[in-house]
Amino acid sequence: VNLLIAADSHLKETTIKLLWRGGQFQEFKRIIDRIELKNIQIENKIYSSMNQVYAQVHATIIPYLKLDENLKLIPNSAIESLAAGKPLIVSSQTGITEIVRKNKCGVIFEPNLKSLIEAINLLKKDYSKYQKNCRETAKHYFSQDKFIQSYQEIYEEI
Repeated sequence: VNLLIAADSHLKETTIKLLWRGGQFQEFKRIIDRIELKNIQIENKIYSSMNQVYAQVHATIIPYLKLDENLKLIPNSAIESLAAGKPLIVSSQTGITEIVRKNKCGVIFEPNLKSLIEAINLLKKDYSKYQKNCRETAKHYFSQDKFIQSYQEIYEEI
């Protein structure tokens, strides 16, 4: 989150919406309100349908600074974003980087401010190139059929 906050003054015609669930929301909301961010919004809300959220955005950012046991290798938001046809901007510290690289469904950045800004600008510049690969990537790697097939293969081995 701090990396995204640091990006605020570098964002031109770009708004980042942080969707927060639970802990530490008030702390980050106070920080954001105090420093008067212009391009970053934060909200703490549970949506009945994430499809409505993805319909309103252009991409999903996964800004991991480091991968540790408290973070998911491949967050649900990354899979949902791809399924909704929205590209990813992912830190090199996520488990989905190779899928993004191989399938050209987003941009990978090193977990620092300069690289994040470059990734946002690259995605904006070539948006349609990345966007066209999203749904097929989600279907190939994360569909229900793929999930069932992988479990069938495990059971066959046993």
